[in-house]
Amino acid sequence: MEIVIDLGAKQARAATFQDSMMFHRAEGNPALQGELNRFLNQWLTNIENQGFRPERASHGR
Repeated sequence: MEIVIDLGAKQARAATFQDSMMFHRAEGNPALQGELNRFLNQWLTNIENQGFRPERASHGR
């Protein structure tokens, strides 16, 4: 899954995913966009519930 992060809006949304057969792009497909965003939301919730917390990444600077 590729995720687009909008820092200004403090939002993340699913952009694409790949299953065993093909690559899917959510743009222009509201039903797929909604389904992927719900999956992303549940995935991130599960990660948080397992005790993981976000950490600011350093970019080698």
